[in-house]
Amino acid sequence: MDVIKQCIEWSKNYIDICKDRGVILFGASKGGLYIKKVMERENINIKFFCDNDTAKTGKYIGNIEIVSTDALLQADKSSPIFISSQYVKDIANQLRALGFINIAADGLIFKISDNYDAILNTSKLLEDEESKKIYFGLINKRCRCETDIGVYKSGGIQYFDDEIIKLSENEIFIDGGGYNGDTVTQFIKSSKGKYNKIYCFEPNPGIYKWLTDNTREIKNLTLYEKGLYSRSERLRFSDNGWGSSINEEGEMTVDTVALDQILADEKITYIKLDVEGGELEGLKGAENIIKKHKPKLAVCVYHKPEDLWVLPLYINKLSAEYKLYIRHYSGDNHFETVLYCV
Repeated sequence: MDVIKQCIEWSKNYIDICKDRGVILFGASKGGLYIKKVMERENINIKFFCDNDTAKTGKYIGNIEIVSTDALLQADKSSPIFISSQYVKDIANQLRALGFINIAADGLIFKISDNYDAILNTSKLLEDEESKKIYFGLINKRCRCETDIGVYKSGGIQYFDDEIIKLSENEIFIDGGGYNGDTVTQFIKSSKGKYNKIYCFEPNPGIYKWLTDNTREIKNLTLYEKGLYSRSERLRFSDNGWGSSINEEGEMTVDTVALDQILADEKITYIKLDVEGGELEGLKGAENIIKKHKPKLAVCVYHKPEDLWVLPLYINKLSAEYKLYIRHYSGDNHFETVLYCV
């Protein structure tokens, strides 16, 4: 039995236990509310929220009571717990120290069973053994909530891993998800200041102000207070506690744009996308540029579970000429997994 089939079996067993007995959510925050909706879609009853913050004890979130960790001391140690917090490593270790055995923390468990073929097909596209090791290893550890995920951490610089990405002196670089300018700054450092142009996109108004303050001295840089998407549109935007994303129930509105619309005449050479789950839509909005110019791509594949296979397969469909690599850049969690296409 291969590792993916083992993950499918483990995931099915965990879900069955949850549906039979209900689940405890550990982490009473915005992220917890997001996981609550996931459980409701799966018809899984939530017994209660638990949180290390004792100030929350006795309060309610989403009409569900929050209890202290003391309540877990009396709980059956086979009770299923889903970690609805970004501090997965610390909480998983805490729960295992208490004796709990059925712990999950990743929506991948709800997706893997129906996507065995897609996962295997994706693995066949990966160029080197390191990529395949990371790919299968991350899926395994994410499904089983194993906390030693740092064994797959790459030693290179995220988005500019020089064993894969070779920069020229004439790069036209797209930074999709500009945040505070950290990637732009690293691009300049990695290119030794020799490049053609930079276009940077950040839709969050508060963060955009930070971005402009941090990059005002950078030459040949154009900033857009917009998100990259498949089309130009005004969309709802929210913060679920783990990052901002496009969401119909979002508390703010942002403007989006497609690269094919706004930069159709530029010969783009490198596109980086870290757009909080909107990577597929961002790629769709750059379809013509990708087909015509074959720019290097660095695309985050961790925001949605299905990104691990949907995004590589989509890019391969746009151009089978790309060589695909996977690298991971976090030692503590499943965040910061990047698909490179060169």
